[in-house]
Amino acid sequence: MVQRIKELSLDTINKIAAGEVVERPASVIKELLENSIDATSTRIEVSLIDAGKKMITIKDNGSGIHPDDMELALHRHATSKIKSSDDLFEISTLGFRGEALSAVASVSRLTIISKHSELEHGLSIYSEFGNVKSKDKKAVAQGTTIIVEDLYLNTPARLKFLKSSSTELGHCISTVNNYASAYPEISFTLEHNGKNILTYNKTNSFEQRIAQVYGNDAKWLGKKSSYEYISGEIYIKDPGKPSDKNEFKTFINGRAVRDRMCMHALSSSFEKHLSTGTPPSAVLFLNIEPAFIDVNVSPTKNEVRFREPNLIYNFIQTIVEQALDIDAGKRPVMGVSRQPLSNSNDIPQQAQGLFSTVSDPYRPINDQYDGLNIIGQFQKQYLLIEEDKKLVIVDQHAAHERINFERIFKALSNPNGSQALLIPELIEFNLEDAEKFRHKMKDLASMGFEIEEFSGDDSPNPAFIVRSIPKAIEGLDLAEALRSVVMEKDEVKESLVNKLSKTAARMSCHDSIRGTRTLSSMEAMALLDDLKKCDYPHVCPHGRPTKVSLSLDEIEKMFKRK
Repeated sequence: MVQRIKELSLDTINKIAAGEVVERPASVIKELLENSIDATSTRIEVSLIDAGKKMITIKDNGSGIHPDDMELALHRHATSKIKSSDDLFEISTLGFRGEALSAVASVSRLTIISKHSELEHGLSIYSEFGNVKSKDKKAVAQGTTIIVEDLYLNTPARLKFLKSSSTELGHCISTVNNYASAYPEISFTLEHNGKNILTYNKTNSFEQRIAQVYGNDAKWLGKKSSYEYISGEIYIKDPGKPSDKNEFKTFINGRAVRDRMCMHALSSSFEKHLSTGTPPSAVLFLNIEPAFIDVNVSPTKNEVRFREPNLIYNFIQTIVEQALDIDAGKRPVMGVSRQPLSNSNDIPQQAQGLFSTVSDPYRPINDQYDGLNIIGQFQKQYLLIEEDKKLVIVDQHAAHERINFERIFKALSNPNGSQALLIPELIEFNLEDAEKFRHKMKDLASMGFEIEEFSGDDSPNPAFIVRSIPKAIEGLDLAEALRSVVMEKDEVKESLVNKLSKTAARMSCHDSIRGTRTLSSMEAMALLDDLKKCDYPHVCPHGRPTKVSLSLDEIEKMFKRK
């Protein structure tokens, strides 16, 4: 039998819309928070029972809803934000599609209590799964309170898709954190089962709110910038504080968005500094003129489309670099004159005597170098430094890796000529690795290597002869470095920058201070000075910190002096 076309019922249409807009309790919170923010609220309170499955209450002190519009607000595509299709290209509000309240109402018991700023009394309206049951006058303060009960009770199939209460609560917390981050001028509270979970007092500073939301255990490096129709702010968590995970958050015109291009721009910005390991957390705020962005891509409004994506991509990468440069300028000055690292046997005996290793804990060591006090060396692996009332511990190997990595990376990225080897070096591979190496030869040539295959394909041990290398890597264990290049996975879409960074990381590791080694005074000074001059001195290219610090306050707490 041929199926005839039929128009769907309004109830079915609403449930389909609800499935698109209201995926879980956190989706309800998101939509209602956007309405509260659009109503120019300065205080928003969120209360949940059973992670929002039983009840969600959102109360604000915004401008309120006019009583004549209350019931209309529950209709599909009823909105005060736009009047015609032309307005879709000049959207300056968070909510504009007019789907949220209708979608939420269709799958819950919904109560709206609101008082408009221009009226003396408010109105309460109650609906059950999309059907208005009652309307009553209310004497309430200005603002709107929306109560959502028994979410998805009338759609048990969707109810089964909800996760555990702890998982759903995590999504709710993340949603509140997103809007709290983007709107520091608004105070937010979140309560769950009668217990306060979050409290964010309003502030005029993104930096203060970021510290409130994402932690103040480390400082955040901030930068503002603008270009043509884009302005932005970025906050990067101090990379010197090691972390097991990173978090990239992107906000565009006040919305938290998931955009692959923005995420790639952020992550790739760190590739030239970190080849492996965990990059630091970053929170990015972009403001883009509405005519240059389409926010009407999906019903949930968490995706966007850019008119000029390349410009946005470059802007993000530039502001990341600027934020890191600001940090370089603010770092405490390690006032040492630059000295090349050299063998301790070449250092005059009187200079070697200036630097003592920590072997006698009872003998004070207090060697001053232009305000920097190098206390000594621990286990021939770590430099101990007193700096601005802090004890700083520097990992010699990690620091040297960072220095070598940036030197090599810059040289490979901008080769300024090759150095012909006096004696060309022959490197052999097995058949599998030789094939991998052949695919790498073009990239290596662009870095300044001159390599040619020395034996035929039928040879049991294919060999390659290296005639020239980039000047920056003279003295490197060439065979080991090139064999390490073969170990990299050959990804078709991998950028040349990423390849360069990984190559530089491996090469820098091979050429860095290894194991335990006593450093002379001049070597220690040169190491610290070179580290200070690095673009990204906080971590080695593998993500390990180059130095950690303990404040006097932290030390005194350890010894229970405070």
